[in-house]
Amino acid sequence: MGRDIFVSYSQPDRDCAVELTQRVEAEGLSVWIAPRDVSPGADWATEIIDALSDARIMVLVFSASTNDSPQVRREVERAVHKQLLILPFRIEDVEPSKSLEYFLSAEHWLDAFPPPRQPYYAQLCAHLKRLMGGTAATVAAPAVPAAAGHSASPLAPSRSGGAARIGSTAGAGAARSVAVLPFANLSSDPEQEYFSDGLSEELIHQLANLKGLHVAGRTSSFSFKGKQEDLRIIGEKLGVRHLLEGSVRKAGNRLRITAQLVSCTDGYHLWSETFDRTLDDLFAIQDDIARLVARALSVTLGVGQVLALGGTRSVEAYDLYLRARSHFRLMGAAELERAAGLYRAAIAIDPGFALAWAGLADTMVSTMVFSSQKSDPGHRALEQALERAMALEPDLWSSHSVSGIHKRWQHKWWEAEQAARKAVELAPASEWAPRFHLAAGFMAVGRIKESIPLFESARQADPLVLNITTLLQITRYSAGDEAGAEAEYRLSQGLEGEREGAEEIAVFRALGRGASLPAIREQMRRYLSLSTIRMRVLHDLLDALDRPDVARVQLRQAFEDPENREIALRQFKIAMWAAQFDDADLALAAARRAYVELRSPLVQLIWTPPYRKVRRDPRFKELLRDLGIVDYWRETGKWGDFVRPVGHDDFEVS
Repeated sequence: MGRDIFVSYSQPDRDCAVELTQRVEAEGLSVWIAPRDVSPGADWATEIIDALSDARIMVLVFSASTNDSPQVRREVERAVHKQLLILPFRIEDVEPSKSLEYFLSAEHWLDAFPPPRQPYYAQLCAHLKRLMGGTAATVAAPAVPAAAGHSASPLAPSRSGGAARIGSTAGAGAARSVAVLPFANLSSDPEQEYFSDGLSEELIHQLANLKGLHVAGRTSSFSFKGKQEDLRIIGEKLGVRHLLEGSVRKAGNRLRITAQLVSCTDGYHLWSETFDRTLDDLFAIQDDIARLVARALSVTLGVGQVLALGGTRSVEAYDLYLRARSHFRLMGAAELERAAGLYRAAIAIDPGFALAWAGLADTMVSTMVFSSQKSDPGHRALEQALERAMALEPDLWSSHSVSGIHKRWQHKWWEAEQAARKAVELAPASEWAPRFHLAAGFMAVGRIKESIPLFESARQADPLVLNITTLLQITRYSAGDEAGAEAEYRLSQGLEGEREGAEEIAVFRALGRGASLPAIREQMRRYLSLSTIRMRVLHDLLDALDRPDVARVQLRQAFEDPENREIALRQFKIAMWAAQFDDADLALAAARRAYVELRSPLVQLIWTPPYRKVRRDPRFKELLRDLGIVDYWRETGKWGDFVRPVGHDDFEVS
């Protein structure tokens, strides 16, 4: 007869396991324990396998002898394979061996020492009864309450002061969860890598639209490109149980794609397939892989859709689209120009390719970072690309997301928020960007605290995105949560990507908390070594950090320098540093040039602590009016965290 709870123990801990079983059964819960429940004459191993198959929870009595027990290790491996919740009941202050740590690193532990054990048994029973009220897929969420003055602690590294694991997100580790790792390029031409990367991305998009399947985001999955990480570590970091990996070999019109679905817990191959086709069959291959993976994960599908929303049936146009995306991700003015040209070439072949129109619009928005917004003629062309994309496919989330970004640049805050909300509504759960941009819009209008949960939600979708952590550092810094900002900064150290923003904010935080001058200079050097904006004044400030008068003179000279005058990025940096050195006149003048005249999208920086004194200046209120932020507040009734309305036509800023 099947039992809900399987008790595993090493022989020296038998008395404890028996007493534990008796107490749990006294609470009305069903328990299987050997040798009591092994049928006479039955095969011991078969009975254990059957019992584990029927169980919902394994209670593991853990002591020093557990590490030396091959039988316990086999039972734990089987439990992990069956996706049981494992609840280690630690009766001695010991850590698991390397062989067991692989299987137990994500579990919740109940420390049951020192003796007597009676309070711990009662605690275990209460916890098991709560867990049995849910399902095996959801029982891992609650932490075990502390008892007898001892805290219930998860496995090291948290016991040794390590940081929380990034992959511990909502839905992470669910049975129906997968990450698509970048497929390896086995073509003779290394430049064909854009094609294998593009195929991997398309599989992420297709799988993300399958109901009931949690899919890790693109940025997090691609962070493991070219790395030989252990499967369990990848699964833990990405919060998934399965990995889809493979390779692509492209030769002329021939295409060979291999794909395999692997369990992160034990390396077991759930499914593998090799596709030998012509290039014309590419879209059918993508659809086949998505269907087979979904079937392997027991996801119930509706009617399949071979053609992605806003996609194309032209392999030539699709190939150009993939090339464009590979250049777009490299950023920089030259790469973005190449991407725009490739998108236009794809559109010339298939004018109905909505994704290419949306990609072109996204490229145009990004290009504006590197140009003067005072005279840039690209806004109308961008709007035309967006209008075309939306006319072709109204439910394409990426078009709405780009529209929201563009409207933020135009200071149409309410329209930007509506577009961003529409993108969030349409996008699959694996896409972090829509929630990220909605949160960034909230930051710009001073709704800092409301932005934080949105950024956290974006991180759940794609836990290894550096941009999310950087913006969370800024929001927590702006909200006065220095400890939270520091935690985000430390978390960012292990992520790949452009670190300039994270290191720059860390400099201002060091100044604000009164760090030592050597420490501030060290942080400043780290930032300057990563900076892509080559401004002489920033290097000059390195020697003037303790001489405000000198710094102010340097900043005023930089403000008037023609090299900086028409570049929004340079002006908002001058404004930020002027605010830091208490030059309100320069800070407001540079902020007006950056945000009003040149329309920098990084308006959120005016809510950071360096601007605190500047915000009390009456001219700051005029800046907010000219930015259209005051109109947004009055239209929505959602005032910023540092603002209080006064009467019908005035407000206070702190």
